[in-house]
Amino acid sequence: MRPQQSKCFSMVLQQSLIGFLGLAFSVVIFRKAGFEHDVVVQKLQLVLLAYGIGTLLQAYYFKKVPIGTGLMLAPISGAIYLQPSIMALALGGIPLLIGMTIFAGLCEFLLSFIIRKTRAVFPHEICGLVLLLVGLQLGATSIETSLQSNYIHHSLIMLATLLPIVVLTVWGKGYIRHICSFIGVLVGALATYLLGDNFNSSDIIQQGNLLGLPPITDIFNQGIAFNWSLSIPFFLVGFAASIRTLGLTISIQQAQDPNWTRPDYSLIQRSLRSDGLASMFAGLLGVNGLNVSPTSTTMAIAFRYTNVKVAFYMSGVFFIL
Repeated sequence: MRPQQSKCFSMVLQQSLIGFLGLAFSVVIFRKAGFEHDVVVQKLQLVLLAYGIGTLLQAYYFKKVPIGTGLMLAPISGAIYLQPSIMALALGGIPLLIGMTIFAGLCEFLLSFIIRKTRAVFPHEICGLVLLLVGLQLGATSIETSLQSNYIHHSLIMLATLLPIVVLTVWGKGYIRHICSFIGVLVGALATYLLGDNFNSSDIIQQGNLLGLPPITDIFNQGIAFNWSLSIPFFLVGFAASIRTLGLTISIQQAQDPNWTRPDYSLIQRSLRSDGLASMFAGLLGVNGLNVSPTSTTMAIAFRYTNVKVAFYMSGVFFIL
């Protein structure tokens, strides 16, 4: 294998693994809602299908419609949609999750049309506050879950995950510092396996088939609902997703253009629309929304390999998974 092909294969493998690890957020959402193992597996199949479509929407530059960027931007499950999705499932089940996820994606899609004019309205401080609140929400949910059972195990796993991230963020150098979150998750996964925390591969294999098509026919019977009391939380989700997508799109523009001077807002608008459409498509499938992955993007920049071919290969991997 040639060096360039080897590097491309390595990046596809690592980037796909990041997307696969993002499924943890979807698992938390559907387990908190009380779904059985088989149903959760079916939902994860649909999430991966949404991954593939969302990655293609970003990777392909559509000439006749203002969608698609031609950039290596992969939308996956993330913390932004976690708590609001749990709330939607608790209040109205899958139909309400579908309606509110589509609403959040639509908000991000519509924000793309006014992003140029709202730069003064949304300074860095406001954007940072929104993302901070998302992090605090995620932390509260994690603490609540860890206190329910196996507290010692969960605490050890938390420390195994958090310490590498903190150490590499403060003292790490080069690309290692950029992928500190990825390394922390891998260390945490290893700790989970070594501690035997509810992990038994034979049980997983026995509970369901390793091969199977996603339950596409079931999505037409799920229904759709809307609740105005959740409109503000899901609007904030769409807004936070827009801010994150904007920043990551600018970062990858800088990485690809050595003569970069200012953001290309037409490309940013395309990125926001593609990200919003990915979430709307995920909502139609009856799963949680998606957002461009910071870990995936920063890894591509750190390794100096932002070739859009990786995104096309990744979408194929997601479809197969």
